[in-house]
Amino acid sequence: MAVKTCGSSHSALLDHEKSILQQLKDCPQIIECFGGDFSFENGEKLYNLFLEYAMGGSLADKLKNFGHWRLLESEVRRHTESILQGLQCIHENGFVHCDLKLQNVLLCQNDVAKIADFGLTNKSGEKIVGFELRGTPMYMPPETVVAGQQEAAADEPIFSNPRKRTTISTRRWNQATKIAVAPMNQTANIAAKQNVAAAKAKAMIRRVDGRDGD
Repeated sequence: MAVKTCGSSHSALLDHEKSILQQLKDCPQIIECFGGDFSFENGEKLYNLFLEYAMGGSLADKLKNFGHWRLLESEVRRHTESILQGLQCIHENGFVHCDLKLQNVLLCQNDVAKIADFGLTNKSGEKIVGFELRGTPMYMPPETVVAGQQEAAADEPIFSNPRKRTTISTRRWNQATKIAVAPMNQTANIAAKQNVAAAKAKAMIRRVDGRDGD
């Protein structure tokens, strides 16, 4: 069992997540919730949300640990099927996840992918108040940012329609993954360029000092 914990004064978000998960409890592609309760630790009142333990970590973790940030095509198909079924259940119950990404897809027993983290979940069509944008900006569709309204399509357009499941391939998944990996690659490229520049500078100093053969 996994436990999410926060101070009692900030328990509204976890209580909201518990309420959503209880309404989706009949969907096997959604992380299971076992309820919530308050506890005291070192004199502080805490709120605890009890969830199904994901022994395989997140899908993002699996991609990171897998060679070349890729999955076997059979795995892509299997995980995609689970995500689509989970999304269908979410949308049929009138909700929008609002933060669907690889980090929020957990791998549970028998490597089954389940959608998790429903703290930002809204009712479909709910208008965003003011400048409050729910979710991770990098994964938001333009219509959510511009119109301030979150429909089912906001949960990643390619996954929102089960009819499109055959269009998802390893290549498409890898393209999506590159977005998250890009900052890491950029940092590595900068470091590599710095190493090359340093080597050239040392070579120049040796030539000037007449020690090129050392």
